[in-house]
Amino acid sequence: MYIHGGSFTGGSADEGQTAAGAGVSALLGFIGYDGALAVQTPEVTDKLYTAATLVPAVILLGMFLLLTFAYKLSKSELQKLREQLEASQTKA
Repeated sequence: MYIHGGSFTGGSADEGQTAAGAGVSALLGFIGYDGALAVQTPEVTDKLYTAATLVPAVILLGMFLLLTFAYKLSKSELQKLREQLEASQTKA
């Protein structure tokens, strides 16, 4: 655990921020972005718009598929978890 910005966080938050920063840099390099230019070419701005809309859509689709097919939490499973939680709280 780390104290980060006044709250406790695990190391995975820092690793996620690092991966996101590296991913953005790689994406900008891939689409041909040049930070030294005052105005980007129309091709770069089109690719930047496409990336800004397509990447979040792909991530959300992946999350939807994971939650729909890989994360099975039925009402009966939820009830079992509640019972386990209540049992552990009464023991403590």
